[in-house]
Amino acid sequence: MNAASLYRLTRQAFLNGLRIAMVAAILFSAKAIVAKMIYRYQVDAVTLTAFWTIFALPFFFAIAYWKAKVAQPLAWSDRWQIFALGILSIELP
Repeated sequence: MNAASLYRLTRQAFLNGLRIAMVAAILFSAKAIVAKMIYRYQVDAVTLTAFWTIFALPFFFAIAYWKAKVAQPLAWSDRWQIFALGILSIELP
């Protein structure tokens, strides 16, 4: 791989990362606006958080599926530690 193609790949990766960061910033800002609009209808914070989590779950599954095809698989011990972190929300050694 020559220097020009390597530069093109790193530049494209940088621009893709920049695009993703910009969309994330916009959506994160929109979250507060949407929350204020929803609170008018007497929805409590727990219900709203549950709906956001349920809405985000398919995106997390899509990212996990995509990364499973690209990256090396995790060791079983790592999988169990990640599972325990998610369920118990504690830090494992």
